[in-house]
Amino acid sequence: MKKSRRTALGGVITALCCALMYMSHLIPVGSYAFPAIAGGLIVMIVIEINRAWAAGVYVAAALLSAFALPDAALAFALFFGYYPILKELYERLGNRTLSRILKGVTFNAALALLYVVSRFLFGLNLEYHTILGDWIWAVIILAANGMFVLYDIALTRMIALYLIRVRPKIKRMLEG
Repeated sequence: MKKSRRTALGGVITALCCALMYMSHLIPVGSYAFPAIAGGLIVMIVIEINRAWAAGVYVAAALLSAFALPDAALAFALFFGYYPILKELYERLGNRTLSRILKGVTFNAALALLYVVSRFLFGLNLEYHTILGDWIWAVIILAANGMFVLYDIALTRMIALYLIRVRPKIKRMLEG
């Protein structure tokens, strides 16, 4: 693919990611769903160009979103934006068990970072605001890990759908 086409595709995906971040502002229920979908768009760049370009699109979308929509951009920047890039890297290892371990470690490191950011930067302290007290973080971690497994499965299926149905159409459009 020519550099001008790569740049154009990267710009379009960056704009779509930012638009999805904005949608999370309009529809508050989507504050995690839209960043997850935006992360799924990064997969296109990984497949069509490479991981380095995908990292550039991730950084551009995260920075542009952070200026206007910091809440959605935080979820995108801390996990959903870069995970599709790492997912491809982990799955290329060929060892399914190692891949799953690395994915889990990556997710839980992002979750820990989210905890640190929310607790110490934003002053969020859930222990004093719930019936569960100190156990609230254990419940959150278990629920989040369950959601991560579902997200990883959904992302894998979305990649398969893209490769089978969407990519041939995009290839014809870009080559024509």
